[in-house]
Amino acid sequence: MEFKKVLVTIAIAVLFTLFVITLVHALYKNPKYEDFCNNPYSYPLKIAPEDQCPNISFPQNETAQCTAQRGYLEARYDADGCVSSYECNTCQNLYENARAEFFLYIFIYAAIFGIAGIIFGLYYKGSDWLSSGFLFGGLITLFTGTIIYFSELNRLAKPIVMVIELAIVIFVALKKFGDNGTAKNVERMKKGK
Repeated sequence: MEFKKVLVTIAIAVLFTLFVITLVHALYKNPKYEDFCNNPYSYPLKIAPEDQCPNISFPQNETAQCTAQRGYLEARYDADGCVSSYECNTCQNLYENARAEFFLYIFIYAAIFGIAGIIFGLYYKGSDWLSSGFLFGGLITLFTGTIIYFSELNRLAKPIVMVIELAIVIFVALKKFGDNGTAKNVERMKKGK
């Protein structure tokens, strides 16, 4: 019977985490690279020899300005396959910003639902396997959201988030097991022998 309760606890924890992640995917569109940038490997159907094209010089003076916008100068071709102009392409930057925003949503939802699951797991007085499932599900959800968004956090926020989550784990451990919990478990093990 204990083994079944452990399986149900694990199932609740995993499904709770998956619910939060899929909820964010249902509410917000996951940005795709193709939505922001053309296929980087697409070229014009034909490329004319350089001696048959007008001389369009590479705009060196615009490079710094384009780089400041986190872009790159990209050649545009006409129907004959000749370079017609150069444009500053910032699609990669736009994609990375949209992706960071999407990851932020996951982080926020994971924090809210994760903490709610932890609180429910700590204070629910019904079945132990149900409260444990939500408690572990809340912790997993919180950690999953942090892992997904961690690379987007600035260098000062990273240790702050880690300290907060460490404090949550310590609080959960003390609340769930407490100082007396270890002593009680040791006594039970001695009596069981």
